[in-house]
Amino acid sequence: MDRWIGKVAIVTGASAGIGAEIVQLLAQNGLKVVGVARRPEKVDELKANLKGATGELLSFQGDVSKTEDVDKLISWVEQKFGAVHVLINNAGIARPGSIIGKYE
Repeated sequence: MDRWIGKVAIVTGASAGIGAEIVQLLAQNGLKVVGVARRPEKVDELKANLKGATGELLSFQGDVSKTEDVDKLISWVEQKFGAVHVLINNAGIARPGSIIGKYE
């Protein structure tokens, strides 16, 4: 992981579950991590628990299903850091229903 120290990572779906674990792990290993979530206060809670991390965790409120939110995210990260080195698209959506019959 040493080659990633100081690099910038964007993680979507960062407020809970796998995304929350990923942002913490990356920040603990020296990356500058932007945790994207519809509930950024959850990412801020994770940040508060990162004692002794060598990296940094920042929250960004956004819904990746909205193009305008994604555009704002990319502009903000470019202005703040200049580049993105790692992108983890973890956010997902659930659409109730059955796929049986749709792909036969």
